[in-house]
Amino acid sequence: MLAVTRSSIIRRTAVLVLLCGLFVGCGSAAGPSIDKLGNLTGKVKFKGQPVKDGQVVFQDAAGGPPQIAFLGPDGGYVLTGPGGGIKPGSYAVTVTPMAAPPGKTLPDPAYIPAKYRDKATSGLSYEIKEGTATYDIELN
Repeated sequence: MLAVTRSSIIRRTAVLVLLCGLFVGCGSAAGPSIDKLGNLTGKVKFKGQPVKDGQVVFQDAAGGPPQIAFLGPDGGYVLTGPGGGIKPGSYAVTVTPMAAPPGKTLPDPAYIPAKYRDKATSGLSYEIKEGTATYDIELN
């Protein structure tokens, strides 16, 4: 039979308290909660026609990683980001063609004018807020 000593009870209690503190602390340090994040949907058109192939890139003005949404056959996109949402804030926006597979080249897609491919010249920006919003982009 195992002998239960006062010191073993104290050690077990201390380990339990530390583990509980670890689990509680980890939940709040990860970043904004999912209800404080934004989601974005929209459509990209060039001269009134859907841009069916490409991606919309949202570059965080605060220096965070870019958020990318791929365009569907109707020119639509959904931007949800990792973790179920995007951190609210200002974003520079670009629309770029899909990258060519390694070793292949694709023709330059005229349906995405060059100025929209660079955040310095696109003239596109968006303020992401909490909740869901729509941002349609018309390229000309």
